[in-house]
Amino acid sequence: MEVLKSLFSRVLLIVIFAVVLLIAFTQCSGVKPNVMPPQQAPYGVVYVMLTECKISQAMTPSIREISEKYVASGYFEFKAYFPESYLSEDADLGQWAASYDLTLPCLIDSGDRITQSLGASRAPQVIVIHHETDEIVYSGRINNLFAALGKRRAQVTDHTLDSVLQQIVDGLTVSPKVTEVIGCSLN
Repeated sequence: MEVLKSLFSRVLLIVIFAVVLLIAFTQCSGVKPNVMPPQQAPYGVVYVMLTECKISQAMTPSIREISEKYVASGYFEFKAYFPESYLSEDADLGQWAASYDLTLPCLIDSGDRITQSLGASRAPQVIVIHHETDEIVYSGRINNLFAALGKRRAQVTDHTLDSVLQQIVDGLTVSPKVTEVIGCSLN
């Protein structure tokens, strides 16, 4: 009986020691049980914009609405890039974004590298990229607010980007993949 008590005491001490080590290891390493580290959204939504472009300015309510609608889904990361070669020296993107009530990051595209690598030719243009594969899933217009340069519709009848993002959320194949962009030229 005495041998069993001694054996039980030793096993109990080993278990307690193991638990203390486990707790100390997780606290010291910064690992918190059952907490997943933050991950990058699977898709990037890049708006190519020009501060002085009236069409870029006119699209800001749609950009704000779409970004706010989908940001909570966790599928998308939204950013607006402004090609550096089209910015005036005194351009203040923070002030510009505030005046158009945009809360997404508005960044200078240094050397126009992002704009060129994405093949953007007009502003505003939106490009949706799958981060894991770097595949451009969609490139084109945000919606059809403009029928042509200088010809604004009274009402949007095709919410193209909204439809594309909803297709992604629903796990569907994106269609269309490319649309014509009515906007200010980037050439």
